[in-house]
Amino acid sequence: MAGTFQNDYAVIDGIRVFWTTPPSTLVDMKTFEVREDDVFIVTFPKSGTHWLMEIVYLLLANGELSKIKRNMMEQGLEHTQCAGPSEVQTAKPGHKYMEEWESPRVMNSHLMLRFLPPQIWEKKAKVLYVARNPKDVVCSMYHFMYAILPEEQRDWSNFVKFFTAKEMIGGDWFTHVYEYWTQCKGRENFLFIKYEDLKKNHRGMVKQVAEFLGKNLSEEVIDKITSLTTIDAMRKTYDELEAEPGSNMRRTKAFGVLSFLNKGNVGSWKEQMSEEQSKLFDEKLAETFKDTDFTLECE
Repeated sequence: MAGTFQNDYAVIDGIRVFWTTPPSTLVDMKTFEVREDDVFIVTFPKSGTHWLMEIVYLLLANGELSKIKRNMMEQGLEHTQCAGPSEVQTAKPGHKYMEEWESPRVMNSHLMLRFLPPQIWEKKAKVLYVARNPKDVVCSMYHFMYAILPEEQRDWSNFVKFFTAKEMIGGDWFTHVYEYWTQCKGRENFLFIKYEDLKKNHRGMVKQVAEFLGKNLSEEVIDKITSLTTIDAMRKTYDELEAEPGSNMRRTKAFGVLSFLNKGNVGSWKEQMSEEQSKLFDEKLAETFKDTDFTLECE
């Protein structure tokens, strides 16, 4: 697998991958030892990753916040936690920490399908994928990353162009979602979730995820988990985690700095996108998914 660092990203199999994912990590993914009771949460960034993580954590803990293994929040499957590109080759990568975790493991990832550990499909580990309206994703990502963006991408129009280009770090949204929808939907160990459905039918989706994970929980516990995974309740939980002595801020913030929780609204793109930009997304969606049964709420 060819991979060379250029600036703050590596080019691997034609995909630009952020410096936190060195080529050696994606080589390791080919032989990463998957367990049958593993749970993988896969998303394109800013698509509800931590929302679904909290739901899954609580389902596995039978609704008890105190029983969640919070160390699982500290690592991403493909990411290496370190100060910068110069340290990534010597720091311990996330998947190496995960090898030491007790089962059941809940592992989050933004990897494109081609890079996921192949043992996932052999061992029938559970995979939950969340897709969100790309118009909301690009707005959320822009505000999330603004402080660390290169100067030219701080211009909103330039950022939109970058987001819709094949050169997007981590792969573009359209290819990311297309591959998971067309190649994984229908597999018994795969559940495709739409962010907008989580917003419209929060409790119903919590129950669906519980059934997918084989968790037969009472209606009272489902109610409790639904209540604990509203945005306000999660903010309270995250505030409490950050207030703990010796708190690891990487549990609640990217790089210990950028908050994982934003407003999480549906349709926020209308406040920021021009009519021309919205039309561009509509056209790319129509072209990408023209031969599929994929639909997404983009109003």
